[in-house]
Amino acid sequence: MKKDWKKVLLESIILIVIYGILMLSLNPLLEMIPYLKENTLIKDLVNGIIMSTILILYLIYLKKLNIIKIDGKKIIKGLLVSMPLILFFSTMAITIYNDGLKNGLQVAPIGIIVLNLLAIIIAAGFTEEVLFRGIIFNNFLDCFGRNSRKGVLISIAIASGLFGLVHLSNIFQGADLASSVFMASVSLFSGAAFAAIYVRTKSIWPGIIVHSLMDIMGGAETIFFNKGSMMDRGVASQSTNAFFPVVLMGSIFLIYALFILRKKKSKEYLQNND
Repeated sequence: MKKDWKKVLLESIILIVIYGILMLSLNPLLEMIPYLKENTLIKDLVNGIIMSTILILYLIYLKKLNIIKIDGKKIIKGLLVSMPLILFFSTMAITIYNDGLKNGLQVAPIGIIVLNLLAIIIAAGFTEEVLFRGIIFNNFLDCFGRNSRKGVLISIAIASGLFGLVHLSNIFQGADLASSVFMASVSLFSGAAFAAIYVRTKSIWPGIIVHSLMDIMGGAETIFFNKGSMMDRGVASQSTNAFFPVVLMGSIFLIYALFILRKKKSKEYLQNND
């Protein structure tokens, strides 16, 4: 029996609001601990670990722990399917790193780099993919149909729209309106690509990998050279000539999503779509 999409939409919005409140309220609580207040990177990492734990406990409550099940064959297939995005983000991150070296930036200590990478992978890649693709997107698939291409595309559109809208909340974390709109726009299309990867591979992990690489590219100067905060770097890059990057990134994500979910492959990804 299919779920009522209006009810699922309301439940999704409530879940996103609760998630946002928990994530934002953790920072002031963690800053009450002297050591974490003085070590922002560790505080961000702890925040990500706590949020990840909460999501895993929620999956256990829903009896859907299989969403984060590690299946080697599916992950390998996912890496092959998402290889164009992996190569693109990896190349861009390496380019930014090399440009930093040419500009005389000092490479951060390896410990700082590792902490930055872990914070991004856990707090962004893992938590956002589990919440938006693992839980919310799956709920919409239960509404519109897992074995229907139309149902899959509608589910992607709604779940990705929510993923884009939630990034407007960056304005409450210090970003200006222009950068928040930029991030929301890119997230809308990237969310479609991540959902398409999930549908095609039936595994959450390839999306987590690609999502993490995208964020690593976006914060490469902070990660490798410890230059400014992630938010500061985001605001600087997103507020300047934002229209072209949005069109470029949006086009890449949308074309990619439609390509891997093309009708010719529908029999493959609509079978046993769990």
